[in-house]
Amino acid sequence: MIISANKSGLVELKTKKASVLFNDQIRINDVDLEGAGEYEIGEISVQGIEDYLYILNSEDLTIGVIDYKCKISEEQTEALSDADVLIIRINGEVKEAVEQVNRIEPKVAIYLGDEKSKTRLQETGIDFDSTDQIKLTKSDLELEGKSYFMQLNNGEHI
Repeated sequence: MIISANKSGLVELKTKKASVLFNDQIRINDVDLEGAGEYEIGEISVQGIEDYLYILNSEDLTIGVIDYKCKISEEQTEALSDADVLIIRINGEVKEAVEQVNRIEPKVAIYLGDEKSKTRLQETGIDFDSTDQIKLTKSDLELEGKSYFMQLNNGEHI
């Protein structure tokens, strides 16, 4: 699977059979997810916990997606605890978002935000690679604790 920032400034996850676009809501192929519920589209199974919190399963990977707007509950943290990859839009709440990621302990964390968010993330002391594209397979996850930052230039939400 490939996770990248596309030309529109949005994050896109591509698998062999589906394309997932993160905007104000999640779109898989041509289907907009409606928030809480269970979905199965293009060999991706999705559990929508809240409008801003999803768990996707595809290609033997579990991906948690958070649009960090407020502190998530213990139950939500528990639901995300099996995530191999956590994609989190930090929305300027860098310190709080980092604390949440540390509680969830994904193998790979991908932070999304603008230039200001990137600077604030650097100030937390987190070691991360800044990138526009990440290719992940189950075997890539041997590097536990790896963090990335993808800059969203136009301020769009995931």
